[in-house]
Amino acid sequence: MHNLYALIVGINNYHPDLNIPPLSGCINDALDFRSYLEKIFPEERRNIVQLLGKEATRKGVIETFKTHLIDNKAIQKGDIVLFYFSGHGSFMNTAPEFYQFDATGKDETLVLYDSRLPGNYDLADKEIALLLNKIPKETDIVVIVDACHSGSITRALADSYSLGRAKFASSQRTARPLNKYLSLDDELNYEKMAEKGKLNIPETRHLVMSACSRDEVAYERGDKPTAMFTDALLGCLNEEGELPPAYSQVFEHVYALLRRRAQRQTPQLKVYNGFNPDARFLGELLPGKQPFYKVVYERDRGMWTINCGAINGLRNDTASMKSTAVKIYFPEGDTLVVPLVAVGLNKSELPDLKLKDKNKLYAASIELPPIISIQVEGSEENIAEWTTLVSSKPGNRIFFFSPENKDGADYTLSFHEEGYIVLLNEQNDIVHGVETITPATMEYMFSSCKQVCDWHQFQTIENHAMTNDDFQKTFKTNFEIEVLTDPNSDTWQSIVEETTCCLIPGKEYRRKINVTNNTDSTWYASVYFLSSRYGLSLRTSEGSAELMKGKVLPGLDRTGRLGITSGDHETLRFKLLISKTPFQDYTIPKLNDLEPEVIAPAALNLVGNFMGDFPDDSLDQEWYVKTITINLLSAVGNVGPQESYELGELSISSHPEFSASVGISDIDSKRKDINSAGVLRQVLKAKGLEVIDVRGEVDPAGPLLGIITLSGLGDTKALKDEPLVLKLRNESVSNNKGMMAVTLVDGIIVPLAIGEEENGHTRFEINALPDDQTAEKSKNLIRAVWFCLVKVVTGINLSRLRNVDFIDGIMKYRDGEAKIPPGEKALVVIHGIIGDTKGQAACMQSLIERKQYDLLLAYDYENLNLPIEKIAEDFMKQLGKAGAGKENRRIDIVAHSMGGLVSRYMIEYIKEADGWVTKLYMFGTPNGGSAFGMIPVWRNRMQVMLTLAANVSKIWAAGLSSLLSAINYGLSATQEFTNTLQQMNEDSKFYKDLNGKAANFKLADYHIIAGNQHAYVPEDQAWYNRLMENIELQVGEWVYWKKDNDIAVAVESIEKVPEDRQSTSKTVGCHHLNYFEAPASVNYFKSLKDSEENA
Repeated sequence: MHNLYALIVGINNYHPDLNIPPLSGCINDALDFRSYLEKIFPEERRNIVQLLGKEATRKGVIETFKTHLIDNKAIQKGDIVLFYFSGHGSFMNTAPEFYQFDATGKDETLVLYDSRLPGNYDLADKEIALLLNKIPKETDIVVIVDACHSGSITRALADSYSLGRAKFASSQRTARPLNKYLSLDDELNYEKMAEKGKLNIPETRHLVMSACSRDEVAYERGDKPTAMFTDALLGCLNEEGELPPAYSQVFEHVYALLRRRAQRQTPQLKVYNGFNPDARFLGELLPGKQPFYKVVYERDRGMWTINCGAINGLRNDTASMKSTAVKIYFPEGDTLVVPLVAVGLNKSELPDLKLKDKNKLYAASIELPPIISIQVEGSEENIAEWTTLVSSKPGNRIFFFSPENKDGADYTLSFHEEGYIVLLNEQNDIVHGVETITPATMEYMFSSCKQVCDWHQFQTIENHAMTNDDFQKTFKTNFEIEVLTDPNSDTWQSIVEETTCCLIPGKEYRRKINVTNNTDSTWYASVYFLSSRYGLSLRTSEGSAELMKGKVLPGLDRTGRLGITSGDHETLRFKLLISKTPFQDYTIPKLNDLEPEVIAPAALNLVGNFMGDFPDDSLDQEWYVKTITINLLSAVGNVGPQESYELGELSISSHPEFSASVGISDIDSKRKDINSAGVLRQVLKAKGLEVIDVRGEVDPAGPLLGIITLSGLGDTKALKDEPLVLKLRNESVSNNKGMMAVTLVDGIIVPLAIGEEENGHTRFEINALPDDQTAEKSKNLIRAVWFCLVKVVTGINLSRLRNVDFIDGIMKYRDGEAKIPPGEKALVVIHGIIGDTKGQAACMQSLIERKQYDLLLAYDYENLNLPIEKIAEDFMKQLGKAGAGKENRRIDIVAHSMGGLVSRYMIEYIKEADGWVTKLYMFGTPNGGSAFGMIPVWRNRMQVMLTLAANVSKIWAAGLSSLLSAINYGLSATQEFTNTLQQMNEDSKFYKDLNGKAANFKLADYHIIAGNQHAYVPEDQAWYNRLMENIELQVGEWVYWKKDNDIAVAVESIEKVPEDRQSTSKTVGCHHLNYFEAPASVNYFKSLKDSEENA
């Protein structure tokens, strides 16, 4: 029997000198995983060493790896060697010598407890490769990494599954010298390899399971201290069963769960140098799946290929090709596992197999992740029969869930007591069903499930190796759908990308499909149609038809019609497959629509699964797939020069120049087919916001009509001077509530308008629509935009001073009255004109851990309702009640934005507080005033703040509702503005008094941190640029002042304090909402505190 040798590492909190955000679940995960190992391995067969928290230093991990997993003489052939890591992952610029192995120029790294201290480095993928190579041969090496950017590491809060903190530490930007990588001996030394001209990353037979792909982040759960990945992994492993599942089965389970729970986290399974993924998890071999494909050597091209390609479901992005395991079977019983080199439409290239017999055909199978997941409900007997049926279907790419795993399912297959079987989608709408439960009807429903799976597989075919620009340069081919919008004038409008059209119910429109070859070459092409009822059909008369210049593809000379067959919406997809060489597409199934009803057994149309040989083709990667999606929505009205629209509580006013058709739809019904509103709703719910049903009070269990779609847009530029006005009657934004119109564009949350009070109603003014962002979109004459109206469902906390504690790395406010014990030094954080202190307080953890302060307090207050002087008085009273100014109790203050004005007024003008504060650190405080006192500027800047808070700032993510509520104070009246905002005007009496002669004598030292958004360098520059483009579209070019600014306040205003105040100033690269996250700001503050301590 084999033995287990495991090294388990878990890190929640990092070295206090490092500004690395803490995690909450890593040590729990490490201990839980150890418990699982202790359950499946008896004591005499397990050898486990764990390094937790401070033990997991760079030196400690490397040395323990050597002694326990490399130099351990007890390790024998067939034993399992396991390395498990849970903590922060990151990346850094690799040594230039490694560019030949990785074009990204990055190392994927594990962040160890002290690896960011001067002189240290994270543990890089290339170092792990060295360590694995020294493990005794003929052992089964398994690596499990629950961290960000872990896809190729060895080679390189609301709901129960809401996302918590991302397990990512900011990257180290400086390239790592080659001589700073780990060296194990003269042979495994990268510097010496390079000197000899033999630089290479060693390869070892092993398997890796990681939490996410190379360019993704891994998340913790928001509701309990554990990671999404490890939680799903242990959930699978701890299920009851006679034997643990295979690695591949475990992966399928985790993949299906995380795909549903964390849309941006894709777990990875990778095998290297022949490791068998069909082996039982940490155990011996299991019977492999039935071989299906053929591997052959093509002499004319000098390559090994397998008759499986993109049409069969393979992906050709680099990560997928490297991680796809092709298992080749030999007559002697041996197997060989290799990755893919290239993927064509029908076949794929394999590495040089070094096989002597190149005339032989070799059987092969391919491990691929599931395409969809289906929960199965019913009696134990029904589920057992279904499980037996599914196990008899080789090549099945559906992951079926038991009832206990309900959360991860895309669909539900239900065996009802009344005696019928029905397949439901996520919204519990019927996909298809059949009466009676018999072996024949079960076979039929499996065919229906497989049809849904095949439909999804074909829908996702894409050539990741070719961009749309490359497609145009290579093929010079146009693909468009033309719609006859005006029969009288024979006017056709062109659709070249996804769009939404609001159609008059019952009316159909003629359409044409055009594919035009603008070269003298001959291409091969097919056009397919995918219906929203899982139908798939060929629109050209034959597959892989010749497409010549000036010629129409056979079958496309006929026109068709667009219309809604039933319900209020329909989604149509047209997909073009095009290649330089002929391709075989008979493996693409032709699927009839699944009627959304339960049919009688007499109507069954059982179709068997065809699995045969494929003819050999020459491999060709110059192919492309382009999809045009048309969302059809029933139009319920129009707006324009003479037209307005009303439904329930909603009204949309007429507009002298702008016009559009209006569609109102249910946010829950098949939203994935229309737009991403369902995703937006989930994200906003976690931020304390709720989508409004425009009808007013409705049945909570019924549909939520919350999506407003404007289609066939007229002159959207006219909105800049005269906005489109929407009103919600009987919906007031008073009582600390806030409302806004919001949409989702390319994954970016875009506020379109902030609700304002108007005679007991709420008014929204939309000055721009996201449709006009790019020139490409403006070419599409059938244009549409959707948005929702949302409101705050949580209120603002009352003014209060609280002690702050850090328990297991998690910041918590202490209940009861705040206290400052005698003789102790306290740090107090106070927020700005919007928000709360949660993010600021969390950033101060290292100061408490390093004993630079004895305790931390946080002051939250109702901003905007009171004059700043009154807020300062309340601040002073609560500090005094806590003990400030008595018995040598010392105070420093960290203030954000307007919190600095509150603190300054208390320090300089309230007599009772004279001498209480030693140092005041002001982040983004408008010491010289701002333009906040003008309503139009306030509205624009707050819209920017909303966009940044929703998309960029981790600290503000959960507090979006508080931010919107605070903004509502500033817009709650049209004739008079709040006291606080009036005072923010640079010419106000408040500023004249504040910057005059101070009344008190014992003033604090002031340290000013001014953010400059022009100098800010985000992690993802391209995404940040798109975000700023959306902001500019909504509020204009003011955000790109020529002056240095933090988006909300000019730098010169932040730095403007009277000369007689003792102050220092520093400008850093950040914006107004990430002072306590941006490395430049946080690191400067830390260095400031360190210099004070050493002075």
